[in-house]
Amino acid sequence: MPSFYVEDTCALKGDRKIIGVVDRTWRDVDSNPYYEDDDLLQHEKVSKSAQKAFVETGLPPRGHVLVSFTEPYSGCSLVPEDDLVLVDRAFAIGDVVKRSSSDVLSGTIVGTSISCTLDPVNSESIFNDEQRSAVPLTQGPLLDIAGEELKLLEDHHEGDHLIYQDWVGVVTDVFEEVTVRLSNGSVVVVENHDELDVPVAPEGLGALSHGKSLAKRLKQRLQREDSSFENLRPGEVLYPGQKVITKKGNLRRGQWKFGAYDSSIEPIAIVVQVRLLGIEVVWMTPNVVSPNQNPGLEPPRTLDLDVLESGQITWYDLERLPQQPSSRLPGAAQGLDVAAGNYMRFLDPAGAAVKYNGTRDVTARGTFRRIPRRATQGYDMNVFRVRETKTRIDVQWQDLSTSQEEAMSVVPYLNVDDHDVWPGEIVVLKETEEIQRPPGWIETDNDVFEEVAVPKQVGVVQRTDPGERVAHVRWFSDPKVEILGESRSVLMPGSILGQLSTEVEEVSFYEIATYPALTPRRGDLALIVSQSAYVDHSGAVARRSRSNASATSAFQSLTTGYQTLLNYLRRTRGGGTSIEHTSGAPEPSIQSPNNASGESVLLSSTISQVRDIDWFGEIVDLGLDGLLTVRLGALSEVRDIRVPAERVIAIVSGDDASSYEASDSKDEGVWTDESMSIGSQENIYDSDEVMEDIVEYEGGARLDADGGDEMWTTDDEDAKSTSDTSMSDDVAADDLSSSEPSLPQKQQQTDTLVSATPMEMSWNETKPNEISLLSFPSMPAQFQILDTPAPIDHHFLNEAVELSANLMRRIRKEHRIMQSSLPDGTFVRTWDSRLDLLRVLIVGPRNTPYELAPFVMDFHFGSDFPTAPPGSYFHSWTNGIGRINPNLYEEGKICLSLLGTWPGDEKNEGWSAKQSSMLQIIVSLMGLVLVKEPYYNEAGFDVLVGTEESRIPSIHYSERAYVMAKGFIIHALQHPVGGLEDVIIWLYLLPDGPQLLRHVIAESEAVDNGGMLTEGQGPSEGSSSTVMKASSHMTPLSSGALKMLRKHVLMLKGTLHKNLNHSAG
Repeated sequence: MPSFYVEDTCALKGDRKIIGVVDRTWRDVDSNPYYEDDDLLQHEKVSKSAQKAFVETGLPPRGHVLVSFTEPYSGCSLVPEDDLVLVDRAFAIGDVVKRSSSDVLSGTIVGTSISCTLDPVNSESIFNDEQRSAVPLTQGPLLDIAGEELKLLEDHHEGDHLIYQDWVGVVTDVFEEVTVRLSNGSVVVVENHDELDVPVAPEGLGALSHGKSLAKRLKQRLQREDSSFENLRPGEVLYPGQKVITKKGNLRRGQWKFGAYDSSIEPIAIVVQVRLLGIEVVWMTPNVVSPNQNPGLEPPRTLDLDVLESGQITWYDLERLPQQPSSRLPGAAQGLDVAAGNYMRFLDPAGAAVKYNGTRDVTARGTFRRIPRRATQGYDMNVFRVRETKTRIDVQWQDLSTSQEEAMSVVPYLNVDDHDVWPGEIVVLKETEEIQRPPGWIETDNDVFEEVAVPKQVGVVQRTDPGERVAHVRWFSDPKVEILGESRSVLMPGSILGQLSTEVEEVSFYEIATYPALTPRRGDLALIVSQSAYVDHSGAVARRSRSNASATSAFQSLTTGYQTLLNYLRRTRGGGTSIEHTSGAPEPSIQSPNNASGESVLLSSTISQVRDIDWFGEIVDLGLDGLLTVRLGALSEVRDIRVPAERVIAIVSGDDASSYEASDSKDEGVWTDESMSIGSQENIYDSDEVMEDIVEYEGGARLDADGGDEMWTTDDEDAKSTSDTSMSDDVAADDLSSSEPSLPQKQQQTDTLVSATPMEMSWNETKPNEISLLSFPSMPAQFQILDTPAPIDHHFLNEAVELSANLMRRIRKEHRIMQSSLPDGTFVRTWDSRLDLLRVLIVGPRNTPYELAPFVMDFHFGSDFPTAPPGSYFHSWTNGIGRINPNLYEEGKICLSLLGTWPGDEKNEGWSAKQSSMLQIIVSLMGLVLVKEPYYNEAGFDVLVGTEESRIPSIHYSERAYVMAKGFIIHALQHPVGGLEDVIIWLYLLPDGPQLLRHVIAESEAVDNGGMLTEGQGPSEGSSSTVMKASSHMTPLSSGALKMLRKHVLMLKGTLHKNLNHSAG
């Protein structure tokens, strides 16, 4: 049984004529909105409870997909995958695919071609029977029609790109007029086409009993549309031949072309023409890349028909080809608009009528009987509906091989690994990158970026071995490159990559990175910087590089036009404010010119180019020599050029569709819910309902702290209590800093480092000999209040809060719980001068990729605590190569429902002012974040647990986390962690401690050798620490992971030897 993916074309097994497109699948990991659609049908094999659950969550049950059926069969339904037949699979140039979901090797689509089956919508007799269905049967379908022979009904649509007054824009809305013909032959342009409705099935037809098949219900719906107008829906897609009904006033106030209004005629009509009147445009950037350019102000957002027909607009056509395309390129994406359910015309109707005339060798492909205009009052009724398509693709694979494939023979590469790379991509060696944050360069609404990355080693990927996670790279000899923004989205104009060396080096996937600024995708639309402008800017970059000067003046030195361009790229790529776009705004008052004859106005025949556009094109190839092939599709004669990558600025990606819409969220980093009561007017201290003094694992078992059922109490109540064995509120801070529970009391807790939850599977399930830090008498206090100043690198140092009596009482209570109940492997520090601050160290749990590595988090009890959870920050020491865990962001965000940064559910509850605690957060971080298979912690990935397609990605994620965790040990030993210096030294170096550094080195070397330490073998000669076996993956580490691991082991050994020499000295 084939798996189905979003945008797949499929058919019902019971009736192959009923075609649909997959809208959602159970594999979708993105958050789905709730589904509300009165047109949702009930499939006989889908229970009502499953249907209801889908409506509430928006996510199909496992093994089901949501299918939208193409016209004439309207509606959508949840359908079991085994009740569907795959018809075609949609891809675009630049998409990444695999031959199967479990494959490691992936490839990039470099060309597509589409053929299709067409059903004629109308026949020559359409005007002779006004009440019949708009689906003709007088001529059969046309088979295997090439997509490049077809076009959509109108010349311009949403998403089209244009150049006007030296600005590049994208159409975000179109304004049209609709002409209809009534049963008496009269023709009118309706006043408001939004008031045109199309008939649908009577109420209840989509909710018949389970015993009646979906195919029958869809057929009944179609049949009943022919004679029933009991239910209507807005005519979202109108086409010549579409049957509509409207209010009589909409006709009476219209513009009459033939005849006059007659109130006795029913307002039931057939659409004969849909005509473009104007467009709304989002202007992206002016032409700032050609010499001597001084573009004017941004053009108007709305362009009317006069402008469209003025000849001043150049439309960019992605399907135009050069007369002599490059021999290594497959051509282009052909038939981009051809998809099941779309309405099309022939580009050359006369030629098509001759070609498909029912004679010669094309007889089997059908006959096109062209409807003459004289039979339809001058209107073009030659319209076809695409029944189904067949797509072929050209693929370049990661190993540099190429192939032609049927689209259905490959699958989309879902959830692409951030570390995967492909031939032709430009990469940066992360360890050579220098980050500059100019002190005077403060981010505002008007400037762009708060940091500049200056990589010293940049190269081009030649080929890769994705199984071994290594890439073969040629390096540029002396790059002078400046990249703006945290997302590395914009290359500073004038950056120079330089000469490419001939030598090829094998590097690990995990030590290189690709940036949008350096590696656009095939299919991206881009500006081409002219040679003269490039040279002018490159001088400034080279001078800054030679003098090692800050790039502070870089942005300020650019022209206003360049600043406009970079601001646009920041909004669409750098996480800034999206382009404002007013959706649902009223259409402008665009008047239709008189056209009494009713003939179609073919805009394309009247538009001429003002001049050739040689500065804007489509990226069609990434060269192995660092040159990009750009197709100049706006030229009168299309041609391909090869340009250095630094002279190409991609401004439109295939993934940028959402960039043209306004962002509704001002703060996407924090999730809130009513259950958290953040900002509630209720004062938790004044509430009659007191908080239970309990600690609960998130999604796990309750831990009773401080005597089980004891409640949160006031100071007076504490003084009277005899059952409270924890520390009293009267204990002074300086006494608390030196006190700790006796060893026997602490040994009542778990005596081993906390292991991960049972659901993770990618690590060896054989539990190695454990080590309990609690068994060491020399262990530093797990919780301690220090009398030293808070460290200057504490993230919340500058967020001081006034400690009211109530807040202080709650903080002391939190301290008491942590004083007695911290799990093994956790350490917490606070400061008597800043009791609102905490610093937490968690030693990575055994049997996870994070084992024995230090993870440091800062927390802050703000003025709204405990109504709101504490502020949190993770110290990420990954050097910009990506997150070590899906919940732990490089910028410091900790994604956890208890912290209000992740939506809670039955298993993961949100923060409760009366029941949650700081200890619960710490335990959740150990048990729910630092787990065996962190891959599945990614948002929505829980649905992939146990699937074959996620097995390899999970292994790769875990091995990368395992290697990165060793880097955390290096960082902690080389950069003292304020407040925890003694703990780090004790953990890794001191002879009376666990000497974790020796264990990490020995176990890493065992993993490098592909085996495990034998029982009883010590990690190093002379070590007095407890013996442990080395953990291992189910499969050996890849070559790329081993490369990084060996580098880390060398550094760890150096640290160990330095410590031994220091001790000996």
